[in-house]
Amino acid sequence: MPVVLFVTIAVRPRIPVLANRLFYTCFLTAMQEADGWRTASHVVMPDHIHMFCVPCRQPAIGIKAWSEFLKRRTSFHLGPHPAWRWLPDCWDTQIRSRTDYETKRSYVLMNPVRAGLAKTTTEWPWQGEGAPVAW
Repeated sequence: MPVVLFVTIAVRPRIPVLANRLFYTCFLTAMQEADGWRTASHVVMPDHIHMFCVPCRQPAIGIKAWSEFLKRRTSFHLGPHPAWRWLPDCWDTQIRSRTDYETKRSYVLMNPVRAGLAKTTTEWPWQGEGAPVAW
């Protein structure tokens, strides 16, 4: 069974600063540089990001250290952003089954729809799929 973590990172204050083309481009670049974990799926919301991650090497880099590196690299590419800061740390939980993964992934994909930001999940531009998790 693969190691799959559901990870959330957020900003403070909780203001809508992430769901835009400039941020998303910087975030995608940073994800390529933060190669200790591979992001299988992600959704960028206005003030937080949900990701499903799998380790790229053994022993795995700690997810908290990896998320800090990802945030630093995103901020580096983004440049000064004085209106907000990353919340320290990240929230994560291990996904233990394909069913749990699919349920949580579907819930996350619906976040923009529930928030009234998109009519359908496919309409939301600030999301992506990496290589599928091999269960």
